[in-house]
Amino acid sequence: MWLRRVGRGVTVRCVNSVLRELVELGAGLVTRGAAGQVVPSWTLRQACRNGELVRVLPEVFVAAHLVGGRPGAPALSRLDPALSLRAALAWAGGDGALSHLSALAVWGLRSEEVGDLVHLSTPASASLRSRPGVIVHRRRGLSIEPPQVVVRRSMMAIVCAVCWTLPRHWGFLDRGGALCHT
Repeated sequence: MWLRRVGRGVTVRCVNSVLRELVELGAGLVTRGAAGQVVPSWTLRQACRNGELVRVLPEVFVAAHLVGGRPGAPALSRLDPALSLRAALAWAGGDGALSHLSALAVWGLRSEEVGDLVHLSTPASASLRSRPGVIVHRRRGLSIEPPQVVVRRSMMAIVCAVCWTLPRHWGFLDRGGALCHT
């Protein structure tokens, strides 16, 4: 095992160089599907057993050193907020969009803290269900495409349009547009 530092302070430990590169490309995150295209399935299992990767959601893994404290909390809730949003979107696989308070954070109208729940909205027909750290909201008539859903902030996140989210969570904002901390 060895450490390698990548952009924006992300350091990745990996035995397999191909898996390490894949995790680096994902800024600390990799899906089983992406890994399965370039390495045998045992490589991902071995990285988890060795403590190099942690499963944060089904089919979604992050570099272990990116998972913070708070033992007992879901692994997703122990990640940096931006990484937890990316992990939830990776898990949704295009069947969901960030919504509610998570969408407000991506739009820059609310700051997120480690441990905040991730909110995803999905079409009513989608098979996603809430999991520890993620609340899934099922919406009739939701289409995961513009104009209902847009990409925001080059974090490659799909976010429910702010016009849906802001009125529902107006109480979380103060008169100056900053979040009220309660």
